[in-house]
Amino acid sequence: VMAKLCYPIKCTQIKRMDFYPIGLWVLFVLGIKRLFNYDDKKFQEMGIFQLKSSLIIRVFMKYFFSLERAAKELPKIWRQYFTIGEFNAVELNKDKRYLILRLENFRLHPISCQIIIGVLTRATGMIIKDKASVKETKCVHRGDDCHEFLIKW
Repeated sequence: VMAKLCYPIKCTQIKRMDFYPIGLWVLFVLGIKRLFNYDDKKFQEMGIFQLKSSLIIRVFMKYFFSLERAAKELPKIWRQYFTIGEFNAVELNKDKRYLILRLENFRLHPISCQIIIGVLTRATGMIIKDKASVKETKCVHRGDDCHEFLIKW
């Protein structure tokens, strides 16, 4: 299938911790959408699962992170996984229990927004040890100049 898309790679050749072009990730995600007819909720679940399945990330976030530190470290964390886009905390209000994050210069397929929502939902829940909800309030695919995510707990 990937050869038909001009990217001849076999899934068995992919190494879990190696870096690959982000466009390849988009192709895989779109292939999953087409094969299994997934909706937005399923892709949010995929984002949640990405953090659930990593023991190192779970332990690190559970014991060494606070919302303040996560907000401060977000740009560095983003850079560890992506070479495009800038992800920053815009506003953290612990009293009103919300956090606003902004992702700029990141324009992939709209399905990536759903996966990011899932990752943010799980990451916030792990940090605060409670349920969190995430809503994308701005999106480049809806005509905005950036992505913004409102996280409430």
